[in-house]
Amino acid sequence: MATSISVFVRFSDGTFGSFINTGVSEGSATEITTGGTGLAQVSGGSAGDTFITKVATHALAKVETDDSNAGAFANAYWLSPTGQVLGGIQGGGDHVSGLPALKKPIKMASGIKIFATWDNVADQATSLASVVAQYSDGTADVFTAAAVNNTKTSMTNLQGATWGESGSGKTVVCAYATYSSTYGINEADGGNSALYVESPEGQLKMMYPPCKGAAESDNACPWIEAPVKVNLYDTLSVMSSNS
Repeated sequence: MATSISVFVRFSDGTFGSFINTGVSEGSATEITTGGTGLAQVSGGSAGDTFITKVATHALAKVETDDSNAGAFANAYWLSPTGQVLGGIQGGGDHVSGLPALKKPIKMASGIKIFATWDNVADQATSLASVVAQYSDGTADVFTAAAVNNTKTSMTNLQGATWGESGSGKTVVCAYATYSSTYGINEADGGNSALYVESPEGQLKMMYPPCKGAAESDNACPWIEAPVKVNLYDTLSVMSSNS
């Protein structure tokens, strides 16, 4: 069954961009390029190159799987030409609706791309955990990990850095979290029901209850708005439980 990810973008001048990738592999961060059936718009172009100098203000990502409602939204984000995350994009499953405002407007420039990831809804402890974080300085980052049953597992960013290594000295102002297991991240009560941030001394600093990102909800995965000061040795972890 093929799974597609669409992203709808509104720019500050009132124009729109339609983006779609119709063959995205499960758990794989993939560029979503311009496209859409019957639209007078170039297809297959990166966001920044196609809409250069425009300013994106709103966006929504939607995951759809052919003949199935098992495709779940994991994350979506703007990526710079050097591979740095510029900002997060909210999203959801096949019936998600809305057009959320971006936490920070993104000015299009050559090389800027939209990337997104989906995961399969399944009764398992090994789904993809994801957190998209927005910092107070206007930057952002994406952290993921494949969960391990009843086992604390560290989440890292696109470059393999931990929560503390990536954001040391910064403050996270908001984040959204996703995890697509059928009955919840801590179904068997051997883990934790949220993705969590700890200091090196084990002090709990933040918990991000994940949304499912699947067909059951018409709403985009929400931003959890609570400031978190990041120190170098802080960690972000997932501990799922399915049996």
